[in-house]
Amino acid sequence: MYGGLLCSSYLVVYGISSLLFSHPVHRLEREDPPRTWTDSVRAPIRLDDLSGSSRRMAKELGLTGRIPSTPKAQPNGGFEFEVVRPGARSSVRVDTNGVAAITTTRRGLTAVLKGLHDARQYPDSFALSMWWNFTHVTVAVLLFSTLSGLWLWIGTRRFPTTGWLLFGGGAVMCLALIGWLMA
Repeated sequence: MYGGLLCSSYLVVYGISSLLFSHPVHRLEREDPPRTWTDSVRAPIRLDDLSGSSRRMAKELGLTGRIPSTPKAQPNGGFEFEVVRPGARSSVRVDTNGVAAITTTRRGLTAVLKGLHDARQYPDSFALSMWWNFTHVTVAVLLFSTLSGLWLWIGTRRFPTTGWLLFGGGAVMCLALIGWLMA
């Protein structure tokens, strides 16, 4: 019971994010106007390690999130990269003098909920990684609840035909979907 109470909020948010993927509500989608600023960075630019350079610069600039793609070198010797997290996307261009031009676009609640649906660990943020950890706790509680519920149901020997039909029907539907997706 207490495990279910612990995980209930997560399951509600996860369910809402699933519905937003399946049934997008475009009037709830919004983006704030982009905000652009410049800052100088002390982290050295290493053209042979743009991924490491971009991670160090993002940390120095206070940008939390993932760098989803390989940073791109510019013909002038600088480079650019993106930092993405649920609810915000930042584009960073760094020149050879260490001046970074950052453009950040904040997105609304639906983008945050959709972003949480894709739970991942964020290397530089304990807070953003909490959702990833909470996902694993919830899965463990759900597996325990499901298996103990099946064990208790089998032990009661009540409604055997209806129970086996529902359990078997659900299993067949899941296996059929997995088989269809693998085909």
